[in-house]
Amino acid sequence: MSLYPRTIDHLTPPVKANDVFPRIRSPRILVVEDDPAIIPLVTRALVQLDPDIVLDWAFNAEDARSALASGGYEAVLADFVLADSDSGYSLLSECREYQPNARFAMMSSLPIAPPEKTAGFLRKPFAVSQCRSFLADLLDGTN
Repeated sequence: MSLYPRTIDHLTPPVKANDVFPRIRSPRILVVEDDPAIIPLVTRALVQLDPDIVLDWAFNAEDARSALASGGYEAVLADFVLADSDSGYSLLSECREYQPNARFAMMSSLPIAPPEKTAGFLRKPFAVSQCRSFLADLLDGTN
């Protein structure tokens, strides 16, 4: 029997890839939507995608403009029709001004063509799995 303590290196869990290169900050996304029924779907999709994502909500264009001015978004997902605005698409210019690197995408249940100059279009109604896949592509910049 040795008088020295045994090492427990063999019990240490392997290093994960994200432990080697830890994230400086969590990705942040702004969702602009006036329908409260969408909140649980998008929230569930994002938590499944990455529980560290910071999700901010704006329920109208005015709140969205304030949020965009505060900064720090990787992506913005806006409903095409908002109750207090003619179109969520009108937020695109503010997004480009305040958040030039943020990817801007739209969602709608209307039978419209995807607007130009957006990073993608999510057709409502959607399943959580569709939303998760869409948001993963949006955050990765592959839309």
